[in-house]
Amino acid sequence: MESGPIPYRLEHGPLRVITLHVRPPHVRESSATVGVDGMQHPIPWDIGSLRLEVPADRPVSLSIVGTGRYAGAATYVLEPDGPDELEYLGPAHPSQAGLIGVPGTMTRQGKGLQAGLLVALAIACLVFLGIMILFASWLI
Repeated sequence: MESGPIPYRLEHGPLRVITLHVRPPHVRESSATVGVDGMQHPIPWDIGSLRLEVPADRPVSLSIVGTGRYAGAATYVLEPDGPDELEYLGPAHPSQAGLIGVPGTMTRQGKGLQAGLLVALAIACLVFLGIMILFASWLI
């Protein structure tokens, strides 16, 4: 059974319902907070999608941020004639910001940085292994 949308709790005129698809960061805690015009709504990262009531006659500020140090924060101003579906795309590396936009139009930030760090780690491991092999052969 599908639950209703998260209600808009401030004074408002007409409302509409939008869907926010949540694609969490690669490194994440268990929960996040979605903000609608500053009103905070805790959510689990694995929620998938959620529906939000928003004013239909004025711009609305949307935000999402993790509750821990790997935040992946993102903000978006939804215009009255804006899309009915948005997507939050968390970063590949915790030092980068997340993005909110039209589904399928964004790429995850920090992929190059994460790949570079993994390559550097692999090289460091190979160098360490080579030093250990040389040291072992010296002992024999």
